Amino acid sequence: MATLCWEPVIAYPPSGWFITGFRDPFLFPSPEFDALLKYQSPHYYVIFGAGINQTGARAPLYSAPQTNLTQWTFLGALSEPALNSSLGDIQQTGTYGQQWEVPNIFNLDDWWYVSSGVQGGVATYRNFWNIGNVSARTDGSVLYTPMAGGAADWGNLYAITSFNDTKNNRRVQIGWSYDDTSGFSDRQRGANGVMALPSSPVQSLHPECQASVV
Repeated sequence: MATLCWEPVIAYPPSGWFITGFRDPFLFPSPEFDALLKYQSPHYYVIFGAGINQTGARAPLYSAPQTNLTQWTFLGALSEPALNSSLGDIQQTGTYGQQWEVPNIFNLDDWWYVSSGVQGGVATYRNFWNIGNVSARTDGSVLYTPMAGGAADWGNLYAITSFNDTKNNRRVQIGWSYDDTSGFSDRQRGANGVMALPSSPVQSLHPECQASVV
């Protein structure tokens, strides 16, 4: 079997960031981002789960031409929430913690959604979703501005990710659920947790005209 000795296409986190983590890439094409950034050809984008120590969670954003996915350019942080900040009551909206894990961004019915697992948060659950808008920054990056949000799951589901089911024109998400067992039994079995059943998030409207995901 041949061994490929390629170097990572994104080998290091952004320069100057005193990071808490840098993992969980989420890759996506986006004609909307292409238009915002005035790209003349289609690009792919990727965000990572990250955070800056004692500053807050971050989702560093990179872009690469569709024709060459080895040439990635760091654009900046897609979102820059303050350490453990929140959109509202933390028992309803959660906090952003200090590190994001498995962040996602996708468009659903002309609204932009961000979801992520949270480390270092102070809420009773560990996943959030936000609805908001994207806009072009003056420095050539993209800014996500949240408008509302809540819990992505009220149970023990974590590391929720999603993909676009183009065959059925729907968004599909799936996450990991850990077992409610002791560490001893985990070691005996050699595993902990299962992948949950896939679900399809849909957008609904609150009577006060605030969008939500169910």
